[in-house]
Amino acid sequence: MKDDRAVIISHGNVINKEFFKKLIKESDYIIAANGGSKHARNFGLIPDVIIGDLDSISKKDYLFFLNKGSVFKKYDPIKDKTDIHLAIEYAMESGFKEILLVCVFGNRLDHILANIFLLMKVVEAGISIKIVDEFQEIILICKSRKIEGNVGDVISLIPLTPTVSGLKSSGLKYSPKNGILKMADTLGISNVLTKKSATITINNGKLLIIKPNSSRL
Repeated sequence: MKDDRAVIISHGNVINKEFFKKLIKESDYIIAANGGSKHARNFGLIPDVIIGDLDSISKKDYLFFLNKGSVFKKYDPIKDKTDIHLAIEYAMESGFKEILLVCVFGNRLDHILANIFLLMKVVEAGISIKIVDEFQEIILICKSRKIEGNVGDVISLIPLTPTVSGLKSSGLKYSPKNGILKMADTLGISNVLTKKSATITINNGKLLIIKPNSSRL
């Protein structure tokens, strides 16, 4: 069944296009955030919708996707939200309960941080969202999440609120004392999976979970 998951393709760095071609499924609803349409075409994908001020899409690609049936949602270049922000809001308003962000990270730290912080509004709405690239998988939780991997995989837990409390886990080598992690502390860096599946639960706060691609370490 199509449309089980919305995949938002941005205009960040791509090192291995085959990675993304395997990651994105035929059943996914494809949203290209502006210049992400170029990556979509390179992956052999036709976006269901292309969103943004369209300043990063060539006339050639515009005509190509128009002829293929992609819907364009154009915004004024002078706007208060980034193209990725608009794409995420579109996916949420369309009723998707799972969102995958790809090609998100580029060379600008301001955009990288903003894109990570955007996860917060999605999680608060009860929607599953994660960022995936060739190097890592990034998830934000405010309750509980199961993490799949291999025994020995590295996983880091980073608070995005001053304190994360009530932290409990199974399948991880280390657990913080009293179930507390604090922002500006590195206690949660480089934990290790002891099982192929780990469950992480918190009572208060927002916790960023980063699982590096073990083949890249």
